[in-house]
Amino acid sequence: MSRNELKLNIYGFYCHLLIDCEQVQLLLQKDFSFFVVESFPRGKNSFVIEANVVDDYVLPEGMLASSQTKNSITFRQASIIYNDYYGKALTKLDKNRLTVQSLDKKFLHEILYLMILSYSQKNMDLRGFHKIHACAFRLDNTDMAVMMPSKGGKSTILMDMLMDPEVQILSDDSPVVSRNGHIQPFPLRLGAEVSNDLIKRFPYLQPKDLYSFERLYYSPKYLVDIQKIKNKVASSKAQRQILLAGVRSTNTHARCQPIGRTKMLRHLLRHMIIGIGLPMIIEHFLRSGFKDHLLNVYILFSRFYSAIVLICRSECYEVHLCRDKMKNRQVLVDLASER
Repeated sequence: MSRNELKLNIYGFYCHLLIDCEQVQLLLQKDFSFFVVESFPRGKNSFVIEANVVDDYVLPEGMLASSQTKNSITFRQASIIYNDYYGKALTKLDKNRLTVQSLDKKFLHEILYLMILSYSQKNMDLRGFHKIHACAFRLDNTDMAVMMPSKGGKSTILMDMLMDPEVQILSDDSPVVSRNGHIQPFPLRLGAEVSNDLIKRFPYLQPKDLYSFERLYYSPKYLVDIQKIKNKVASSKAQRQILLAGVRSTNTHARCQPIGRTKMLRHLLRHMIIGIGLPMIIEHFLRSGFKDHLLNVYILFSRFYSAIVLICRSECYEVHLCRDKMKNRQVLVDLASER
């Protein structure tokens, strides 16, 4: 059976994928194009994911379920962990090797995408690189991160900002915060629920540049490889950082107002420290066992510490967004230009 390889370096998390379906491999290559590498540094161990499209799969006999979520049922056999996705897919984790069997190509693409994010995030968390549920961009040497709940419009805000070629990309959903409180890029593919939204904002794109992403609990999304977007990905450090808590309103105008650090910490508690809304598969991030519980406690404290440092390094605002996208965009442009 032929294997299609893909190698990713996600902030020092080395992931080596071996996939029997070329279509799924090509889609993941577009999803993670910023992190694709030809090879890993010598001596670096990789996390291996072997994925297959199958007609059926069978679980080993004699196992008892150790936990259950809406996504899957978890079984353990000594140090090996199985997750049965209710007849749609089966995963087997044995140390640093994950085997995935799926009955459907679209479902295989979705769970592989989320599994890569889950395992890379845990690895990054342990090394002091934490994600924040926000869209983020750079304008006038100012990094701005706008926190909003899922379905709140983060991708729309970023795409509206990227209509200006001078705006640089950090992330549409989960920029990284280092332990010293600096916002860093985490650029994945851009997406919209209506394909024309992407074409309108980026008229140089062709329909062939778009591809769809089927989601189990949400409507499909139309995506574009970040490499197809002409705006650059931000590099180095910005002179200024602004944190914004986004709030939807029925006002006719958008506005920004400064808020205190304590209030901003409450927003970060949701969007960074707990990480509500960050894309992941929970059973592949939080696992049972005493050692893993200790690691999760360490991650929680590390996120809290980084959130405090982030607040100290940043200006803190609350932005009240209106229904007019261009007014929302202008209030962020005006804030970035203020000194």
